[in-house]
Amino acid sequence: MMFPESFLTKIFERPDVCMIPMQYQSAMIQAIGEVLDEEGVIIDDADTKSDVSTVQPTDNVWPI
Repeated sequence: MMFPESFLTKIFERPDVCMIPMQYQSAMIQAIGEVLDEEGVIIDDADTKSDVSTVQPTDNVWPI
């Protein structure tokens, strides 16, 4: 899965993520993408402010 640029920016701007070596960051992003692909989840690049902890997937599309 290729994540939208806006999704990756939100992840890599986090101070806690910046403390992790880039090699591990890349491995985790790839692993997450593969799991989402296996589950059939589609990342929607819509600019929403939904709290994903309370949102349920609809047809496997999650807002970011």
